[in-house]
Amino acid sequence: MNAQPGKQVVRRAFSLIELVLGLGVLAFGIASVAALLSRSLSTNRVSIGETHTATHGDQFLHFYSARMRSGDESSDNWSVWGTSLSSTKADAAVEGSVSGEYSESPGDDLYATESTTDWYPWYTDSLVTYEKSSMHPALHRITQRNAQGDVEYTAVCRVWHSSVILYNYSSGSWSTETLAYHEAMVLNLEISWPSQLPYARRRKSLFQLEVYNRS
Repeated sequence: MNAQPGKQVVRRAFSLIELVLGLGVLAFGIASVAALLSRSLSTNRVSIGETHTATHGDQFLHFYSARMRSGDESSDNWSVWGTSLSSTKADAAVEGSVSGEYSESPGDDLYATESTTDWYPWYTDSLVTYEKSSMHPALHRITQRNAQGDVEYTAVCRVWHSSVILYNYSSGSWSTETLAYHEAMVLNLEISWPSQLPYARRRKSLFQLEVYNRS
C-alpha cells in the first residue's frame, strides 16, 4: 500500500518474542535433521557390521575346522581344537576374566589400547586377524581392517561343540545314532559385536557347521 502524502512511514522491527519463536523453530528443524543423520549413520554401521558378521561366520568355521583336521602324528589338532571345547557356551564372566577384554564402562577406543598378553593370532592376512585366548580356548577375537589399515569391525567369538546325531529309517521306524566326538561334532559359533561394548549390549549371531574326522 502506498503511503499517503504528508504521513511518515514507520518500519517496525521484530519483537523479542518473535525473534525467540523464530530461533526456536530453526533449532527444532536443525535438531530433527541431526537426529535423522545420526540414525542414518547408525543404520549404516549396523549394516556394515552384519555384512562382516555373515562373512566371518562362514569363514571362521571353515578355517577352524580345517585347523582341527590338519594334525599329524605329532600334533592331534582334532583334540586340541575340537574335543577340548566345552559342550556349553562360555558366559560373559569368562570373557571378562581374560586380560584385554572390556569392562562395563568402555572408553572411546579400548580396542586400540587393550593388552594383548592373553591372545595370540592363529590366522592373519592383510585385512583380517583371528586371535585365540591362551586362557580360554572357547574365546576368539576377529579384527577386520579396511584398505587403509583402519580397524572397522571387531568381534568376540565363542565356540563350543555338540553331538552329531544321525537319523535312520528302517523297517517302518526311525532310530538315532549319536556319533562320538572323536568321529564328528557340530561346531557352534556365536559372534558378538562390536567388541568395544559390554557383552550384554552387543549384537549377536549364531552359526553351526558339522565337522567329520577323516583320520
